[in-house]
Amino acid sequence: MLNFEMVNRYTSYIAVITLVLAFVDLAYDLYKKRDRDLKEVFANIGVITITRIIASLSTAVILFELLKWLQPYSLFKFRFDTNLEYLLAFIVADFCYYLSHYFSHKFRILWAVHGVHHSSHEFNLFTAFRLNWLSPLVDIIFYTWPVFIFGIDALVLSVMRILILVLQFWIHNDKMKPIPLFDKVFNSPANHILHHSVETIHRDRNFGGVFMFWDHLFGTYMKPDANNKPTKFGVCTPVNSYNPIKIFFHEYIVWYKELRNKN
Repeated sequence: MLNFEMVNRYTSYIAVITLVLAFVDLAYDLYKKRDRDLKEVFANIGVITITRIIASLSTAVILFELLKWLQPYSLFKFRFDTNLEYLLAFIVADFCYYLSHYFSHKFRILWAVHGVHHSSHEFNLFTAFRLNWLSPLVDIIFYTWPVFIFGIDALVLSVMRILILVLQFWIHNDKMKPIPLFDKVFNSPANHILHHSVETIHRDRNFGGVFMFWDHLFGTYMKPDANNKPTKFGVCTPVNSYNPIKIFFHEYIVWYKELRNKN
């Protein structure tokens, strides 16, 4: 029977599999003599290790428990065929992801959390591991309404959220060229590399999780161009550190300095 503990366990298994794939990608790049920062690789491993331990024990649990607590108080209780319910929950979770992602770029307090993911000066499969353990707490803001308003099952929504996060791994592949029709409908490496670019022209574009129609709907989509591939990644104020703890707190420190300089 599906339960949160089982989902958490399988998420750990998936993390190990994706880590192996990231090392295969690294080995290929080294074989091809492509420039890779090995210190950055191990910094990202350090970040995901800390994040996975803390999130699985606390913040992800808090998100799920809150959704479960809200469920009896939902305003409406829509019930569908199981497969249809899963499909709708997946689409709703993808929209929630878009909202969380978009507003994490727009509000400084949320960016301090999300900025961890953008702070790498490289874009590759290891960048996908650079996640903040506080992210589930940010998602409380954006994932509670489907449960409270429509009565979507808390566990189903949580599973779909995790599935969408897992699907973010492959889009950090830096080797795929644009596929016009696919890129227009689904998130892809060609779409996502623009999102990670630190260049002004690419900023605040392509926020989608799995589908790109949210970006089309809200005017945040940028079409990939094989002749205009970004080469500079990171954040406006570089971390300049491989220490996972400094990576976690970097944007808070930058924010504090900005506020101090205004006074």
